[in-house]
Amino acid sequence: MQAFETYRRRLAAEYDAEPSAETEALAARLRSSPRPRATTRDGSPSAEPPIASPGPPATAAPPATAAPPATAAPTTTDTLPRTDTRRARWAIPLGVVAGIGAMAAVGWVSLRPGMPQALGASAPLTTEDGLQVEAAISPNGRLVAYAKGNAARLRIFVQKIGGGPAWPLTGDSAAHEVMPRWSPDNDALLFLSRNNAWVSPSIGGSPTLVARGASGNGMVRSASWSPHGDSVAIVRNDSLLVQALEGTRTRLVGRGNQLHSCVWSPNGKWIACASGNWIEFEPGPLFGNDAPASIVLFPAAGGAAVALTDTEFQHRSPAWSADGKYLWMLSNRDGTTGEVYAMPIGKDGRASGALVRVGLRAEWIALSADRIAYSVPQRRANIWAISIPQGATVSLAAAVPVTSGNQLIEALSASRDGRWLVYDSNLRGNADMYRMPTDGGPAERLTDDERPEFAGALSPNDSELAWHRWISGERRLFVKNLDSDTAQEIMPSPGDQGVPRWSPDGRSIAGWAHGTAEGSIFVVRRDTAGHWRERWRLKDAQLPAWSSDGKTIAFPRYDGSIQTIPADSGARTTVYAPRPGTGDPIAVFLAWTTSPDTLWFLAHDASGHGSIWSLAIGTGARRLLVRLDDPARLIGPTLATDQRRFYFTLDERYSNVRWGELGKR
Repeated sequence: MQAFETYRRRLAAEYDAEPSAETEALAARLRSSPRPRATTRDGSPSAEPPIASPGPPATAAPPATAAPPATAAPTTTDTLPRTDTRRARWAIPLGVVAGIGAMAAVGWVSLRPGMPQALGASAPLTTEDGLQVEAAISPNGRLVAYAKGNAARLRIFVQKIGGGPAWPLTGDSAAHEVMPRWSPDNDALLFLSRNNAWVSPSIGGSPTLVARGASGNGMVRSASWSPHGDSVAIVRNDSLLVQALEGTRTRLVGRGNQLHSCVWSPNGKWIACASGNWIEFEPGPLFGNDAPASIVLFPAAGGAAVALTDTEFQHRSPAWSADGKYLWMLSNRDGTTGEVYAMPIGKDGRASGALVRVGLRAEWIALSADRIAYSVPQRRANIWAISIPQGATVSLAAAVPVTSGNQLIEALSASRDGRWLVYDSNLRGNADMYRMPTDGGPAERLTDDERPEFAGALSPNDSELAWHRWISGERRLFVKNLDSDTAQEIMPSPGDQGVPRWSPDGRSIAGWAHGTAEGSIFVVRRDTAGHWRERWRLKDAQLPAWSSDGKTIAFPRYDGSIQTIPADSGARTTVYAPRPGTGDPIAVFLAWTTSPDTLWFLAHDASGHGSIWSLAIGTGARRLLVRLDDPARLIGPTLATDQRRFYFTLDERYSNVRWGELGKR
């Protein structure tokens, strides 16, 4: 019993834990067992103090003829008489030793994390076309909520695992609803829509506003229930907050970079979040964006985050095991996008062991005690071309494929002389830069770094390549001469830098910083010594494009409008703005004609359909040139032209939800 009390104190002091139920039961049996009196050889009471019994009945002791274990037996020269009393005195300490050993064994097993649950039999929950993503399984494992639709508009539906039709969570058919999260009692769902966090009964009905947000960085980017259901963890801008459901009390937990997808641990001590690449949840061409992100862990009581992963790869969709010992996540760390891993989490909130590969590939996961729900992606994106219409509007039927195959191409550009297309592709597993002749011919690989690389552009004389590479969770700009393997980082200072575009004279580069939702653009210029210096920077601006004469830079804004600014900086001018409450197109990417007076722009509407327009800078008059209205294929985020054709990507994306049983390994 002394050993047990020492063991209990050590558990409490060093591990903030208690003995297991089995160990407590063993101790209780020891306490309640009868304490026999020792006797002399003639049967009279002994003067020796009584010895505690180990608990089992006397018949459980070794018989008189049995030799005690070697570690406890007397030597072979022992001449003490072998009486019942002597046997009892040997048996009792051995029983106590066995009891302490059992306590230690049970305690060790209860403290070590063990192995994560294994995936058993699985079955499809949905089989429809389109996207069914962000699956969330109820704590009792009976219902699954998921977002259904396309990249521009998603609605949350709920479905029974046992069968039956799905039902919409709300009646708002025009909303973009994402990230459903179940309440601990299985009766309600948190979700995000229209920049806010809402809660709705799981059977459907009118939602209640839980946390109000605003456009841009003011939106609510995450909402997750506490284990007791009395508060929610929400994210605004860079802040993780806990807000009580009753009243208005809110407290700061911690801060991080583009936090989202947060989940509260079952014991209430930790909140795990994804950090980075929030743009993958924004409706439009960049929904599902492929970029690095990390997983961080905050103490729910408040404090600095613990980094659980690096920022070099895409880590996403954290999900706690029901016992709180493992944090599951998706990662491409070993070269396969969306592979599922489980990380053991120690008492201090840090990884207590290596990531364990579960044996599943998905784009979103959620766990209950003995079941998993997950969405299975099928996706590829290739380049298509369409001749620039000179008269009536044309449709996607007039487009022809330029590339093919099982690859993802995200951003592309055309050289200023119209000879080359430059694009990124994950054809070899990791996004690298390629170029191919616009008149046809094989593609040439231009970079081969193990880190993801995107958004390349050739200098006006086709001799240099500028692009961005993901390093430690940020996009960094690089330039290289195509005759050399040496790459130069343009701006070694911290901060996000991406999607470079050369000035017509080849001496300057304009880029886009996406550290905030609204973004900013900047211009850097190379001096005669080959060093790059930032000339100016402008907030609330995205994806700059140079005019053909190099005097003007045009850019779309977060709200879908288009503005211009003199290339050497100055006042900004709005040349197009969609009217609120109308079907006006939302501008996402620009390309200039050979005239500085006319722009082309890529856009999408509220239903997710893409389009290409011409815009007269002076008058603001616009004309629809191409209608990209295939609901099964989403227009990509960038537009390129050789002045004869438009080039763009078509993203063929499907996802279905499955569920599976979880069991012991």
